Amino acid sequence: MKPFKRAQRVSNEIQKVIAEAIEFEARDPRLRYVTIIRVETSDDLKHARVFYRTLGDREEAAAGLEHAKGYLRTVVAKRVRMKFTPELTFEYLDILNLP
Repeated sequence: MKPFKRAQRVSNEIQKVIAEAIEFEARDPRLRYVTIIRVETSDDLKHARVFYRTLGDREEAAAGLEHAKGYLRTVVAKRVRMKFTPELTFEYLDILNLP
C-alpha cells in the first residue's frame, strides 16, 4: 500500500504550483505578502481548499486572491496533469488559533 493517498500528493503539487505562481508571476500588489500554507483536495479531486497567510492587509489579500482565482486555476491546469482541474477556494488560516 502506498504511504500517501493520491489526493495528498496532488495537494502538495497544487500548493507548490500556486505558491510559485504568486511569487514569480502574479503582478497584483495585493498578493505581495501572501504565503500558501497548505492545500486540501477532496477525494474526487474536484475541489481544492487553499489555506493562506499574509503579512499585509487580510481583506486586500482575500480580494487579490479572488481576482486571481481564474488565472491560478489556469496555471494549475497547465502544470499539474489531471483529468479535471479543481475548483479553488481560498481560506485565511489564523496560525494562532490552530486546533
